[in-house]
Parts: sequence; structure tokens; C-alpha cells
Amino acid sequence: MRRILVACLLIFSSVIAKYDFEIWQDNTVVFDLAKQWRLVLSSELRYEGMARYLAEHYYETVVQYQAIDWLSIAPQYRQTFVRGGPGQPYNPVYSPMLNVTFMTVFQGWDLSDRNRAQLNINKWGDTTWVYRNRVNITLPVRWTKIKIRPYIADEFFFTEGRGFSQNRIYVGMAANFNPVVLLKLYGIYRNVKNSVHQWNTVGVLGIDFTLNF
Repeated sequence: MRRILVACLLIFSSVIAKYDFEIWQDNTVVFDLAKQWRLVLSSELRYEGMARYLAEHYYETVVQYQAIDWLSIAPQYRQTFVRGGPGQPYNPVYSPMLNVTFMTVFQGWDLSDRNRAQLNINKWGDTTWVYRNRVNITLPVRWTKIKIRPYIADEFFFTEGRGFSQNRIYVGMAANFNPVVLLKLYGIYRNVKNSVHQWNTVGVLGIDFTLNF
């Protein structure tokens, strides 16, 4: 199993060498409000152009309701600031969302299917609806004392007026240092359709830091 993960990371490294490269860094705080309710606050920085400049950053709030063991419902609001290149001004994008996630555990494998409806509102472009679907598979292993768990995921975007506009393939690892601290390290093979319907490939290195209370 470890050899498979190492092979996947080597493949991702070759993608970085061939295409553009980005770094995404996420910080999240999770509060358990009640038995079935959670509040999630997070921010993310995205460095693009071979990770040389900060192209995008966002802040978001999520209220998650665990309706039953296999279903969660989570309204979400995100405010993003994005720019086209170094030295350009940031433009705001306002994004209300609704997430519906199905989940189960099968012989130690954690499986989830998140469905997201997202409305992107901005003053410098069209307001558009986006449907996003992400399937996540966490392997039934726990390595070392910090319980490192490898996972893979695939996410596609369907954008109003553009059709299928993005696909992301994830390979990563999650580590629980204790009940409070969670760290994720992952790579993304990211294909994005631009405004003239051409596909561009980007390699992403992601680092997520989460505190659970």
C-alpha cells in the first residue's frame, strides 16, 4: 500500500515538472456545537504562476448538520478575492453554496460523495451557477503513532454556460497528531477549461491545518 502511494506521488512530481505549479494553504477551525451540528471557519491562500505570487485568497463559514449516519447537509458562504496576475488589483467574488454529502464505511474504507451547488456572484464578470461533485476514498490503514491515513479523490465541476469546466484528482495523507490537531498534505492533478474552452493542466501542492474543538 505504501508503495502505491509513493508511486502516485512520483507521478504527481512529474506533473509539476511539466506544467504550471501552485501552492494552496488552508487553515480551518471546527467547533462541535451540538450532537449533530458543527461550525467550520476557514481561510485559504493560493499561490500561482509557479507559486511566485498570491493570486487568490478566500474566507468561508460552513454550518454542518449530520442528519443521519450517512447524510450531512451544510450551507456555506465563501468570499474570495482573486486577481489575474502580479500587481493587479483583487476582485471580490461572493459565493453562497449548499453541500449534500453521502458517506459510509465499508470494511475500513471511508467513502464519501459530496455534491455542491455554488453560485458565484461578481461585478467584473458573469454570475454563474456551478455544480461540483467530489468522491473521496480513505484507505483502511493507519501508519505510525500519528495515524497517517492515505486518501484519493476526484472532483469535477459543471459550470453554467461552459459545461464541464474543471477536474481535480487528489492524492494525499491525513495525520491526527491528537484529537485536536489534523494535518493534510496532498497533491492535485488539476485540469481547467479557460474562457476560450481550452484545457490547461496545473500541479498543486496543498497543505491543510485543522483545529477541532
